[in-house]
Amino acid sequence: MEEIENKSGMNYLKILYRILIVWAVTLSIISCNSNPEPIEFGKDQCAFCKMTIVDEKFGSELITPQGRILKYDAAECMAQDIGNDGQEFSALYAIALDQPGKLVLVDSLKFVIHESIRSPMGANLGGFIGNVDEKYLDSVMTWPKIVQRLKK
Repeated sequence: MEEIENKSGMNYLKILYRILIVWAVTLSIISCNSNPEPIEFGKDQCAFCKMTIVDEKFGSELITPQGRILKYDAAECMAQDIGNDGQEFSALYAIALDQPGKLVLVDSLKFVIHESIRSPMGANLGGFIGNVDEKYLDSVMTWPKIVQRLKK
């Protein structure tokens, strides 16, 4: 009778161990967020320059490999954080000038530096998801070019 109780006790421990492993794996998958979260304009603070994010035409988010979300008041702050400080990331999002308030993957945007674009930190940088106005066609850049250009 004792052997049966020991075996059932061992089975219970094995089941408990398996449940704990599944729970830990599920928790780690859930905690690694790769989706942007809405910017709360007037409340959220830029991770780079510490200014309050207020303009719905600008703003960006960096998601770390651990799922932490860093918010920026402008794409130029995020570019400098990556270029100067080597901030690691798993995803990058920025707001398109032609779709205010909507975060879009930076690889989907066409970036422009032009004096008519008044971005919060003065880099005159904006991203576009749709067609770029003709006056900007000579200034269109990819995200890696922006990071390189704004690196100090």
